[in-house]
Amino acid sequence: MDLALRIEWLEQALAAIPDEGALARLRSLVRSLDEIQSAIARVEARTNLVEEYVARLHGFCDGIAAALESMAASLRRGQPTSIVFSHDVVNRSYARFVRMMEPIQRNAHDDLDELFWATEWLHVSLGHLSGN
Repeated sequence: MDLALRIEWLEQALAAIPDEGALARLRSLVRSLDEIQSAIARVEARTNLVEEYVARLHGFCDGIAAALESMAASLRRGQPTSIVFSHDVVNRSYARFVRMMEPIQRNAHDDLDELFWATEWLHVSLGHLSGN
């Protein structure tokens, strides 16, 4: 079951329980789970952007490597090379990669810090529940 659905179900189940001391602790733990789920979603969104960036970078590097291999083969045969890297094409490519990097870099540490903090808080809360 998806964590977001499980949390929603827990919130509904807790709403049907008479208000007692243990209920407040359970609600606190469910809130902690919800914070973790939200932080995970932000990190996963960033991970998808990183995967897309890396895939495009692999493609770009493969193209450069193929051009360099062709240039090396021509030089090995003593032929002039005709491969030129257009300054305009290189600049446009760099601009695309910068645009892809910006949302990855933006608040990257904040998202991870929030995930780590929420995970730590859940464990501390569970430790108090177990009496340790």
